[in-house]
Amino acid sequence: MRDLIYPVEPNQFHPSVQKRHPDLRYIQTKIEELFVEAAKILTLGDFDKALELFEKVLELDPQHIKALEAKAVILIKKEKIEEAQEVIEGALKIDPENARLYYRLGQIYYRKKDLDAALEQFTKAIDLEPLYPAAYMARSQ
Repeated sequence: MRDLIYPVEPNQFHPSVQKRHPDLRYIQTKIEELFVEAAKILTLGDFDKALELFEKVLELDPQHIKALEAKAVILIKKEKIEEAQEVIEGALKIDPENARLYYRLGQIYYRKKDLDAALEQFTKAIDLEPLYPAAYMARSQ
């Protein structure tokens, strides 16, 4: 079932999505509006409402990396660590060169008290983005 909604390639939607929303510019605009609104709500600390909106973004674009990362952040805050890990690992399959995703995975391992795995993920983040201060700080702990 998941294959029916995932884009075939980045920024290319499955025909079932295109059939429901033939104007892809509308979809992109709606995705960005929903994402910005969800991000605002997240900064206000309303995790449930933000998660609901990020889920709507992901319904329209299941490969939206920033929405996947934000969803994982909320899941971490809600202590749903295993679910957050699944989200980040899925996002890494889409974007394996994303330093922020490795940083988030490091945070998850740190929460799970798997310090060796956390260190490895923070180091991967730094390798991909040498000027990533949060990863350096996390690695030094």
